[in-house]
Amino acid sequence: MRVALGTHIIFSGPVSGKTLESYDPNGVRSLVNLVKYPWTEWKWGGGGYTVDSGLGASFATFVPLGFLLLTIQALRRRNRPLGVREVLLLWVALGALVWFFGMACVIRFALPLVCLSCVLSSILLDKLIHDERARASILLTVSFATTLTIAAFDPFLPFLARVRTGRWGHQQFYALPRIIEQLPEGSRILNRTDDETLNFPLAGEHLQNRVVGTAEAPSELTAEFLRGRNIDYVVERGPRYEGDEDLSNLGTLLADGADGKTTRGSAPSAGWRVWKIAKNR
Repeated sequence: MRVALGTHIIFSGPVSGKTLESYDPNGVRSLVNLVKYPWTEWKWGGGGYTVDSGLGASFATFVPLGFLLLTIQALRRRNRPLGVREVLLLWVALGALVWFFGMACVIRFALPLVCLSCVLSSILLDKLIHDERARASILLTVSFATTLTIAAFDPFLPFLARVRTGRWGHQQFYALPRIIEQLPEGSRILNRTDDETLNFPLAGEHLQNRVVGTAEAPSELTAEFLRGRNIDYVVERGPRYEGDEDLSNLGTLLADGADGKTTRGSAPSAGWRVWKIAKNR
């Protein structure tokens, strides 16, 4: 069984001969997921609430229930004129439909709806704090602490890993070749890695090196550029660029991926190369 609204799959149940993986993951794929959706905040591409997604446990705890309470109150009004709350509720519902069908469910387009949802849920919070102040305070604190705990995983887990391995040094932290820390003070290094985040690490632990960043590197490396910028060393990572002059004719290879390995986002096979440029060539 499969239920969809337009191109959006709302529910996909198991069918003989097929598994849930046979279907488009965009949507809630079981009744259980439909019930727990506000808590897990399932993403379109699959996966639950993580440090870089979702609106937080406090939102998932109070906002859906706030909408339910406001909807019940609106239905009880019957023939009475609509109030401000009911008008806002209708606007949010209409906006959600427009976002769902006309805006490709792009999250940033839903930010106004998220803000209005928080405002509408304040009715529930006011009622809970007035009637069950102690329990509501505990629930709000626990939900907020849950979000903080999950958000803390991102920096805390790498920190624990460094405590376990003892890798505190500059060269170890940035996974640089050891030779970077051993270059003469004042050496001019050309960052030829295509990774601008390495401009600062290549300066060394005591900022003893002078780095020519990736933004200043030419599309084709030539001897004229190296002489004009008074480059002492060229640091590369990964494949060579087409059109570059052969650096073996301009200097000496000091390191060739033997240490330093790889760093942020680089492929496992992308080794380091450190060239010392000869000044008399």
